[in-house]
Amino acid sequence: MSNAVYPSLVKGLSVQIMKTPEFKTLDQTASNGASISIPQYVNPILHFTLIYNYLDDIYLSANNTFAYAPYSDFQTLMGFFLARRGKGDDFLIFDSTDFSPAGLRGGVWLPNTNFAAGAVIIDRNGHAQLVTAPGTSGDTYPLFSTGGTTTVDGTQTVTQSPVTWTDQGFFPKGWPMAPVTLSVVTDANGKSYSPIQRNVGGLFNEDITDLVANTLQVYEDGAPTLPLAYVVQGPGLAVPGASYNGLYLAWVTAPTQPVTATFQFYFRVKFEEDTQDFEQWLNGIWTIGGEGTKNGSGMLKLKTNRNSAV
Repeated sequence: MSNAVYPSLVKGLSVQIMKTPEFKTLDQTASNGASISIPQYVNPILHFTLIYNYLDDIYLSANNTFAYAPYSDFQTLMGFFLARRGKGDDFLIFDSTDFSPAGLRGGVWLPNTNFAAGAVIIDRNGHAQLVTAPGTSGDTYPLFSTGGTTTVDGTQTVTQSPVTWTDQGFFPKGWPMAPVTLSVVTDANGKSYSPIQRNVGGLFNEDITDLVANTLQVYEDGAPTLPLAYVVQGPGLAVPGASYNGLYLAWVTAPTQPVTATFQFYFRVKFEEDTQDFEQWLNGIWTIGGEGTKNGSGMLKLKTNRNSAV
């Protein structure tokens, strides 16, 4: 079991990411055609399929400005796979699409593009950049501020204005998710607990096994609670009539409801295969290039890994 974090700042990841939830269900059918379905999983197994259009390997160049310098993106990603020994060890991955304002979903900088006020992108330094004055981006990638100030991108013309970006801090820690209502359950002795879960579409609660450090904020009836009011424990909680596979709050005394919280979390995953194809298609440029690749699978596949019953 590893707490290594997937190198998400490696560039070249395609916007075409496939996320596949998987459940396991036993179906039984009687002779009269009546059937019963018995779900075996409380939480889904999530499969992630990633494609990298390019992976730079120009690590000796003076132009190496990669996030993991002095190593190249290609070296970093292959090294991470080797360090996990294929699917032999799990690790953590942060999925920005589960937290962000709408602008962060696929939010990347593009040249000569109109950006509306409120749109957000993640820059190459991993910082969230918010559009505070709408406009049209320039021809070349700007030098974004990483100190909380603004960056003017583009030039003023008769028909268009430059876009102004304001640094929001390093992502993901700068962007908490919307408040989630946590349930309060009790054990046989009357002690109170709140399972930490994410809510998907207001329809499904999924247990969270790994939190991003220093992002948990808990509220009782809308007021921030004192840290000494609870202890984060788990994963794994069983109370009369229910069980949970994730982290939970163990309350010192019964909380004032409703209990809400903001937090960010990692998926605990592992590689699905013990082999991984990397294809060099230009000098210093590699790819895990999807169906268009000439050789190999063209995919990097991950799946969630829970270390106890799901």
